[in-house]
Amino acid sequence: MPTPATEERLAEIGRRIEHLETRAQAATPEAKIVAKRRVDALWKQQASARAAVRETAAGIEEELSQLGTRVDIAEQSAVADVTKDRRTFVDAVEAELLRWDVYLERLQVKAATTAGNTREQAEAAISELRRHRNALGERLGEVRSGGGGIPVIADPAGERRGCGGRDR
Repeated sequence: MPTPATEERLAEIGRRIEHLETRAQAATPEAKIVAKRRVDALWKQQASARAAVRETAAGIEEELSQLGTRVDIAEQSAVADVTKDRRTFVDAVEAELLRWDVYLERLQVKAATTAGNTREQAEAAISELRRHRNALGERLGEVRSGGGGIPVIADPAGERRGCGGRDR
């Protein structure tokens, strides 16, 4: 979403272009032709500027969305890292896995819009993260079914941790 200041600048530029159009009405026929070309070019450039603002705003929104998801993941991870209660640990890791799913889906969509080698590299990195995420999900299933003492697992980013923050 463009800022109010940006919108106001674009509106002011639009008013100035309209003023140029109005002034061109009083010109000679030859001058009107030149003025029309000039004004048409200005309208085109203003439209381009509006599109760039929207695109930039969309990019910023995407970055903020990804950042928000990563903060969600970190919050759940922090809960899992400090809890001494097995049930709270399992619940926090399950919530973290759900947020990883959201994050990986967003990355996949973003990768799909890129081309060439960059896309291949992004998809390979996403695949590796999914592999870690799935391994974590399997380990969590074992923990949930009571397979062992204090759970020690690695999150999708590869960090090892256990219930109560004790690494094993």
